Amino acid sequence: MFKKLVVGFVLSLACSMATAGLRPYELDWAGRVSDDHPALIDFENLEGWSVESKAAVALFSRSQEQKIWGDYVGKIVYQGIGPAPEFFIKPPAPIAIPAEFDAISLWVYGNKFMSYDKAIPSLSIYVCFQDQGGNPFEVRLVNVNWRQWFLCHRRLSQEQIALVQGGKTFFCGFRMSGGTNKEELSLYFDSLCFFKESLQPLSFKPRAKRGVQVFAGQDQGVNVGEGTLPFPNRIETIVPRPIGSAAAAIERQGDRLVMQVPKGLAAEIPLLSCQWDDLRLRWGESGSWIQPGVGGGLFFVGADSKAVAPDAVRLIEVRIEQDRAVCTWQASFAGKNAVVKITWWMSGQSLVADIAVEGGVVQEVCFGKIVGLDNPRLVTLPYYTYGASQRPAVAFSGSAAQPIFLAQHIDWSLSSASTLFAVNGIKGNDLTVNGGVRYIPKTNGERNACYERFVFSLAPQFESVLPEIPNPVSPWKAVTGKGVWRAHGASDREADASFWREMHGYGLRELIITDHETGWRDEHESFTFRTKPAPKKGGDEGQFKYARIMQDELGYVYGPYNNFTDFAPVNEFWSSDMIARLPDNQLQHAWARCYAPKPLQAVEYCEKLAPIIQKKFQFSTAYCDVHTAVTPW
Repeated sequence: MFKKLVVGFVLSLACSMATAGLRPYELDWAGRVSDDHPALIDFENLEGWSVESKAAVALFSRSQEQKIWGDYVGKIVYQGIGPAPEFFIKPPAPIAIPAEFDAISLWVYGNKFMSYDKAIPSLSIYVCFQDQGGNPFEVRLVNVNWRQWFLCHRRLSQEQIALVQGGKTFFCGFRMSGGTNKEELSLYFDSLCFFKESLQPLSFKPRAKRGVQVFAGQDQGVNVGEGTLPFPNRIETIVPRPIGSAAAAIERQGDRLVMQVPKGLAAEIPLLSCQWDDLRLRWGESGSWIQPGVGGGLFFVGADSKAVAPDAVRLIEVRIEQDRAVCTWQASFAGKNAVVKITWWMSGQSLVADIAVEGGVVQEVCFGKIVGLDNPRLVTLPYYTYGASQRPAVAFSGSAAQPIFLAQHIDWSLSSASTLFAVNGIKGNDLTVNGGVRYIPKTNGERNACYERFVFSLAPQFESVLPEIPNPVSPWKAVTGKGVWRAHGASDREADASFWREMHGYGLRELIITDHETGWRDEHESFTFRTKPAPKKGGDEGQFKYARIMQDELGYVYGPYNNFTDFAPVNEFWSSDMIARLPDNQLQHAWARCYAPKPLQAVEYCEKLAPIIQKKFQFSTAYCDVHTAVTPW
């Protein structure tokens, strides 16, 4: 049962008597005195607003304890008093939204910092509406997992956009759930906006060309400018360096290709299909045949966007060009046709498939299961990961005296896919050591053309099946190779200096020290895309003096936390146009209170801001001039 409380109680008076807060100082740096969009609700006057609660107590009033736009914000004080608490904050009457919209934004001052605040439950916030037919509906806005001010942004789904066509939609309030806390907690709201997004075509300045270009038709993105990047630095990219120097022989034998390195890797490649079920590998003439791709190959966009194997495959051509076989098929699927080209080649202990399919019709390419290894085990690789829970592995079979290792690699330096995924495990007779790639529609509804390099590596030495990192040797190797690195959680500069003087007194000399993100911020404001340290850290003067202590007095290699992958909306450079979009057009979230900038925005802002930082503070690490890569000292 809901209990209704009308704003105008004693707590309201207490809030009005509280000390007025300060708006985020970064907004003042940027001269941002108003929100990006006109607010339908500015929370300056909350007369007549009410709260209905279920298994909860919640009070809503205007407040000056925190500030961001204007003089007042809305303050919610709440606590749970039973199972499944929720409360509904309502205006005096539904408020008409004057125009069609497809996005909502609301500034929320949060009270929970991710999982670090374990005792604080995350509150879910929903925005409630009434459509032109009088029917209620709601949009989930966010789950609170940050402290201080954050701009919550939600784009409506296509179904929700259809509900608000015609401009006769009413805002009915907020519904909140999940507040099971037994102690009082508070949130603050400001500037509730409803607007139609203006999504302009992307535009970035050209950048240097990639180190190699394997696929002639592959879109090179912005890498079409002057100069050449120093990576990838080999045409073979990630393919493991070959054992020995023997070249592979290749010939067509009926409906299969046969490749063989003398006393080494042998492969049989089926020609009647572009799928990999009948692909076979063997090490040495006495080795057993292994099927490394059962259920693997190319999968196309089928009905309802489900990935489907081709219904039929017709071989068009096989061309053997020296050490390579260029195979072309026509694949039929869901009433459509596509031309599939796979160039097969062998390098030492690795069989390589270079895949090209135009038209944006491929949804997935995957390795499949491995069949034929005797008593297989898995060796996981600690620094080889596609994400926290996705980690490729190496399959190990045979005895300690006569082992055989099988690895499968996706060339991340060439892939045109949306995402890589790993499937790593043994379940019954199913053995997998890697997954594949997926092509997800972009915000314009189209998929990229498919360009991939898949690598199958089989050898009796573990190190021989690991991927090569196709980058040049770091120019910082002489510095980093002799030091111990510490990411320091900066507090205040006097305490930091005292700590490192003490460490220096203990005899710790060869240290490379970078401040963690707290070097830029005082509390929970932004910590990236900055050239000015926080006021309580002493600002520019405090950072400059501290750098002199660390480098000149103590002799440490020292520098700042550099990050261009988390972007807080309070930052002085903020623009929602800089944020990456997910396939459903939502802004991509990153660390708490942050969104993820478009990767090219990250690169451009690194070029723009890092030289400013270096000129001001003269650091000895965490800075690299992207044009010259010279040592700053």
